[in-house]
Amino acid sequence: MDGTEDNDIISAGGGDDVVEGDEGNDVLCAHDGNDRVEGGSGIDIVNGNQGDDNVMGGDGDDVVRGGKGNDRVMGGEGNDAIYGDLGFDELTGGGGADTFVLRAEFDVTLQVSLSSAMIADFEIGVDRIALDAELVASFEVGDFNGDGVNDVGIKLENGAFFGYVLNVEDTTKVQESIVQVPEADLVA
Repeated sequence: MDGTEDNDIISAGGGDDVVEGDEGNDVLCAHDGNDRVEGGSGIDIVNGNQGDDNVMGGDGDDVVRGGKGNDRVMGGEGNDAIYGDLGFDELTGGGGADTFVLRAEFDVTLQVSLSSAMIADFEIGVDRIALDAELVASFEVGDFNGDGVNDVGIKLENGAFFGYVLNVEDTTKVQESIVQVPEADLVA
């Protein structure tokens, strides 16, 4: 499904879809399936929803969400808001001052995290992390993705990790990059 140079609203159906917004300020939503969704140029809202999706904002200041599933979520150029939702997501900002939004979805009965995100290209002093800091118990340094380079892990009070900032080992700088947002406000 392709958009136009105008402002488009595209909602894909079930199955594995490819949705491209092209120019304009677009709203793009995939649904079931493992989808590829790209906003293109303009200020776009892009959502992968169900499945293991590749979701890209493109140029412009975009809002990009993977939704449920293990997603690759990329902002592209511009100052983007990039959401790590349910599942294990890989978040990449691209150019610009990006805000990575991490939600602490966990099963209170099993005390395990249902969401976790790896931030692949965090730039200290430029990018920010929005989360409910009251849920964070500690920050730990370790090689969390097995590439031989230290990362910072963000740990909940229940002991589960729910965020990883790759190729950064200064926990103080990561803490200084956090924007406090109550968990209830992160859902929208």
